[in-house]
Amino acid sequence: MKCNLNTIILVVLLFLAGCTVNMAEPAGKALMDKGKGSFVFQNEKLISGLPLTVWTYLPSNYSVDSAVLFVIHGNGRTAEKYRNAWVDIAERHSALLLVPHFTKEQFPLDSQFHQGNMFKTDSADKILSSIPENKWTFSVIDPIFDFVAAKMKNKSKGYFIYGHSAGSQFVHRFLFFKPDAKAKKAVYANAGWYTMPDFNELYPYGLKGTKCNKKNLRKLFGRKVTVLLGDQDTNTAHRSLRRTPQAMKQGAHRFERGHIFYRSCQQLSDSLKVKCAWDLQLVPGVAHSNKGMSKGAEKVFFGEK
Repeated sequence: MKCNLNTIILVVLLFLAGCTVNMAEPAGKALMDKGKGSFVFQNEKLISGLPLTVWTYLPSNYSVDSAVLFVIHGNGRTAEKYRNAWVDIAERHSALLLVPHFTKEQFPLDSQFHQGNMFKTDSADKILSSIPENKWTFSVIDPIFDFVAAKMKNKSKGYFIYGHSAGSQFVHRFLFFKPDAKAKKAVYANAGWYTMPDFNELYPYGLKGTKCNKKNLRKLFGRKVTVLLGDQDTNTAHRSLRRTPQAMKQGAHRFERGHIFYRSCQQLSDSLKVKCAWDLQLVPGVAHSNKGMSKGAEKVFFGEK
């Protein structure tokens, strides 16, 4: 393979400076073109260096002032489908859309995906050992944002983040354990069950055994967060609804569990003497549907049309 002499010199200089070079991306190539696309984010220091596909949409009227919106998929791992469901919303509001893909091949277990890959656990969710923070799935969101913002010359200081179902589990735990995350607004939509703000309940059902503390929670309760619930998400026999004793303590179905989680957070913020900036909103007529919930989330992030 023939290499340009200037390219060789550049690579050598960067190597000597301790930098890494992605030779798969030609010099000057844009990270993304207008419309639907994807790119691979890879950092040897994060999630064991695994390559992570990020499905994208760049709106036709993108500018450096455009909002950046993360959408986190559910346990079906259908990231491209989630991206497609949000395309019209991103186009309407000139938002740069990012949907990281946490595949079953790379992150087969719940503990590795929406529980953050913070601990090695057994089949009953019992913690066996902790995992370094740079290997957490939670640890890639801000670096992806920083990478994209730099490549696209985006001036946003932070991003919006939405998750539905298992994606909602990811997002609410992400903010528990990443208190300095650059999320400006977050939406938790129809989570199947929650990590409750309870220091006496073991993770993943509570905060016992984790590094989360009251300082983290004070920051969290000051964030702009919406717990978004479809008022028809009341199926107690839904095939993916978790029914462990700890989950059933949170309610009989997703709609009830969302209310109990929100109320528990409100009560704890009161005991910490912190004003809670969160709210709870309902999406009428919607059950367990990302597409249906996205309409409610659009209003949260961007206001009425």
